[in-house]
Amino acid sequence: MKTKSPAQQHNHSAQPTKPQRNKPKTSRRSAGNAHAANASSTDAARTKSSRLVALMRRKGGTTIDQAASALGWQPHSVRGLISAVVRKKLGLTVRTDRNDKGRLHYRIVR
Repeated sequence: MKTKSPAQQHNHSAQPTKPQRNKPKTSRRSAGNAHAANASSTDAARTKSSRLVALMRRKGGTTIDQAASALGWQPHSVRGLISAVVRKKLGLTVRTDRNDKGRLHYRIVR
């Protein structure tokens, strides 16, 4: 009895594989960073993250509610933007202080 190849055992015809593409792999993150580095200052003035940074650079900083209404976002989204973009990606130092009413004010420390 003749031994069958693995492709014949599973009733698969031996098809040639696709040629490998020589395209360099880039992640979305690195592509986004390249775009952000090349963005003009007018583009940066329109982004929501830059608007949030401007609010946080004010003397008294900003509360989550103030930032959420200014950006048109939900409060949890603003907190995520502060954590992911302002603190981690931009590397800015964020300080939180409670006001007389117990509300947190977020501000960027220079």
